[in-house]
Amino acid sequence: MIARTAELLNLEDTRKAIDETRNLQRTWKTVGIVPWNLDNALWDEFRKQCDAVFQRSSQESSAYAVTLEANQALATTVCEELERIAGLTTAPLLSAVPQLDELCAQFESLDLPRTSARALRQRFSHATDRCAEAVRRHRAAAARRGWTDGFAAAAQVRAYALATVLGRTPAEYEALRASAAAAIADLAHAPKAMRSILEQRIAAVAAGTVNADLAANEAALRLLCIRAELISGAATPPEDAELRREYQMRRLVESMGRGERVTPAVLDDLALEWLAVGPVEPAVHDGLLARFERCRSADSSNSQDDV
Repeated sequence: MIARTAELLNLEDTRKAIDETRNLQRTWKTVGIVPWNLDNALWDEFRKQCDAVFQRSSQESSAYAVTLEANQALATTVCEELERIAGLTTAPLLSAVPQLDELCAQFESLDLPRTSARALRQRFSHATDRCAEAVRRHRAAAARRGWTDGFAAAAQVRAYALATVLGRTPAEYEALRASAAAAIADLAHAPKAMRSILEQRIAAVAAGTVNADLAANEAALRLLCIRAELISGAATPPEDAELRREYQMRRLVESMGRGERVTPAVLDDLALEWLAVGPVEPAVHDGLLARFERCRSADSSNSQDDV
């Protein structure tokens, strides 16, 4: 039994070593008498080996307590870093995004003390939620900025097109072309499809293939406004109420003829169609664009409410 207890010191599973040591202590008591001159010496040796096993457990418990304390401090640091990131905006926030997965994995790998684990996990969950919301807000703002910049560039392309249609001097429309090209080149956050359409439009103006019928172009923009108003549930101005009814009736007839259900297009798709329309007078365009943008803003607000 003394030899077996000595072997237990090397057993990897400390809990198993302790249980077996206790079993050996109980068994020791069942052993019969031994020569008196050996009894004390054997008992002392056996007790020494048992104490060594129990001391190993105590040392491991102390080390584990130290580890838990260190883990608690590290978990607190991770939460603080996540909270700091959640408060960032723009470029600093984007540069910190790659850290989020690493910080989350680091926290999840920690064995925490029972006394503080629940509070730390709640703090961690709240911090990660805040980070996710900050990133979502930033990306939504970047997307909105991309569309705003894209419409601004489109206005310059349209001004270039209008100058060519109205027969301005080559110097005038060349300056407008250069300004439009520069605006397109600066579209950092705009969707790729938007940039592609604008590049096609500026090339069409230079080639002289742009639609020069200002009235037809205006009608196309009005129809896009109506389609956007139908999608977003916005009211149509009285002057276009009849046009809206005609459009709805036409879509209904078309869907019945093909056996299809009418489904609204995504407003971003309508916006891309908007960019492809030829030139109109600036005052007319700006009024229609404001009407169109109100629909996009209303749809964006509804989407955020749904989320």
